[in-house]
Amino acid sequence: MWGIIDIVSAGSCEMEKRYGVIYVDADNCGNGTYRRIKKDSFEWYKNFVKHEKTRKGEEEYDR
Repeated sequence: MWGIIDIVSAGSCEMEKRYGVIYVDADNCGNGTYRRIKKDSFEWYKNFVKHEKTRKGEEEYDR
């Protein structure tokens, strides 16, 4: 399962398996600050969505 922020692995309930573009400071035992930190992939995803939205808008404008 994938989400925008780190989530507990659906199958194993482990935080050590990280998914998403925002890191959550927590471990399998619930220790940590739970602070959210943008991963490098956050900027990539943000730019992808921005450019895709622009591209789709241009396609609709051309119709």
